[in-house]
Amino acid sequence: MGDGFLAGVAMLKSSDCEIDGSWIDNVRDLPKLEMIELHGCKITSPEWSRTPSFPDIKYLVIQDSEIDPATSPFFDRFPGVEVADLGGTSISDMQLAEVVALPKLRVLNLSRQTLTIEKTTLILESSGLAYLYLHDSSVSDEALLRLSGHPSLQLLSLLGTDINQSTIDALSASCPNLEIQRSLPDQGPGNNGWRSLD
Repeated sequence: MGDGFLAGVAMLKSSDCEIDGSWIDNVRDLPKLEMIELHGCKITSPEWSRTPSFPDIKYLVIQDSEIDPATSPFFDRFPGVEVADLGGTSISDMQLAEVVALPKLRVLNLSRQTLTIEKTTLILESSGLAYLYLHDSSVSDEALLRLSGHPSLQLLSLLGTDINQSTIDALSASCPNLEIQRSLPDQGPGNNGWRSLD
């Protein structure tokens, strides 16, 4: 699959598929691949634990998909990921621990998920994380307060959540450089979300 024009493919997009050993082989044969985008897929392959890492992948989008809790390690196969968009994809605490441990992670989307205290405590360990999106997620005030004092967080988007203003104020006080969004910002030139980030 890496021969010819496919060798220059930078983005691979799949939907409603099952991620198995043959899919992994195809990804390995795309040397210039920087972005994987999966929608409505099922990831259960045990092959990941025996698969070499994909250090050149910078953008990992897995939306509205199913990742078997037993599929681990998985995210640590992508050590170069800067953006992890997991909107609508439930992941285990162990898998989230892999995500937040990615050394280059700057943007994390956990929208449309249930976020426990354990999960938000794990997010605090991602020292380089700058942008966190929790749109329409189920998260308690107590769980959100676990993000207090995050060393690098610049933007926390809480659209569609039911968080008390006192919690917002406490978070803002603990993170002086943090912008918290509870409504859609003005979409001026160049303001297109994480895809416009350097």
